[in-house]
Amino acid sequence: MTGVEPKPAATLLTLREVETKQGKELQVFMIVRHKKIDFASGALVFPGGKVAENDYGVIRKHCIQSDQFDDTELALRIAAIRETFEESGLLFAYQSDQDHYIQDNEQAHLKEYRKAINAKETTFSEFVQDQNLRLAVNELTPFAHWVTPKMVPKRFDTHFYITPAPATQVASPDGHESVDAIWIEPNHAVQQGEEGKLTVIFPTRMNLQKLGNQSTIKDSLASAQREPIVTVEPWTEVIENKTYMCIPKEAGYSTHQFPMESIMKP
Repeated sequence: MTGVEPKPAATLLTLREVETKQGKELQVFMIVRHKKIDFASGALVFPGGKVAENDYGVIRKHCIQSDQFDDTELALRIAAIRETFEESGLLFAYQSDQDHYIQDNEQAHLKEYRKAINAKETTFSEFVQDQNLRLAVNELTPFAHWVTPKMVPKRFDTHFYITPAPATQVASPDGHESVDAIWIEPNHAVQQGEEGKLTVIFPTRMNLQKLGNQSTIKDSLASAQREPIVTVEPWTEVIENKTYMCIPKEAGYSTHQFPMESIMKP
């Protein structure tokens, strides 16, 4: 089966640590997608989406250390930052004359730009140029690479990145593609999905489990930098009259064969 050509996409796992009664806890930012969205409707997901035409070109000069990345990789990183801003309001960027992320008191005036971008009245590229921002593409660490199986009619070639959250910015859903937003411990999110309290699709579940192997941002980044990224394009196999979804053993996940009934459940 040849399948349709997958569209390039990027997803950003934004991390923070919070104090709890049990000590420090690693949390990841996630959104709940609107039920009217045609892909992963109603699901708990990481912010992300397709690479856009404006993620290439003139915006490159507004990226920190852009010469480290080819056009394809840079566009993926820009897409991850753009989608995260559109869906959550978090902006991984510096003002042109500063060496730190935009602060919460500086974030307020950006809300109107976010609304305009989501209403398609302007583009993220135009916003970045107008505000003379520098996008922190260098702060994103590759985490995973998943390609939708060939048997699926709508396919994405998705690159996952991780990065620490901007210290003082406040996240919020956009009310269009995302209707809720939460910070959640990765293993707890998996558990909520298994109990049917949240809808967590297979790639999200697997990357939550992978992220949940670490307990700090430092360890998460070190692990991601140390481990090679293996492309995961799931396929099906029949083993002893039972159908399994399979992924490469070397991809770094705890299991590589999954009964189809466990994939199909929310």
